[in-house]
Amino acid sequence: MALTKVLTGGIADDAVTGAKIENDPTIAGILTTNGLANINLVADTYRLPSNLTMSSGSNLITNWERDDASNDGVPIGSGLSQSSGVFTFAETGIYFIIAKNVFVVGGSGQIYLGVHIEGSFDSGSNYGTLSSAYTHIPGGGTSGHNACTAFTTLDVADTNVRLRIRYEANQGNGTLIGNTDINLSNFTVIRVGNT
Repeated sequence: MALTKVLTGGIADDAVTGAKIENDPTIAGILTTNGLANINLVADTYRLPSNLTMSSGSNLITNWERDDASNDGVPIGSGLSQSSGVFTFAETGIYFIIAKNVFVVGGSGQIYLGVHIEGSFDSGSNYGTLSSAYTHIPGGGTSGHNACTAFTTLDVADTNVRLRIRYEANQGNGTLIGNTDINLSNFTVIRVGNT
């Protein structure tokens, strides 16, 4: 039986099922799946450029630098802008955020350290914690290295949204580890969808 050419305009949207499509099909044009097309990719990474002596309690990290090592590839797209540890988004969207703090404990009584991702939806007037992570230092000690990582998604519905990262320590004199050439204490944002 000879094949007949069918004009695509005559095919109903739900008429072609997965069972009728060959394995590894070649598709011309733009493939769209549930609105995932036309997403502008944005990615950015900031890091602590040098060691920071920690204070007890929850404290804002203010001295970030953009990852500027060779071939690290950020920012992609518009990226973030920063003022004293408060970050703004140039483009709305859904963002995946991951933040990591690397520590050296400050004393034998040091039992926990943490990282907090905070967001504001009113241009920085009020902040709420979006995600937190803690690490426990069994038995304390003054040379124990540890790290903890928090992650979340954030709907940046408008450019009034602000982002900031805090560390938390139950005791002072520890060190939050930073390096201008390596991502140790750092965070990354990736735009994964439209708001």
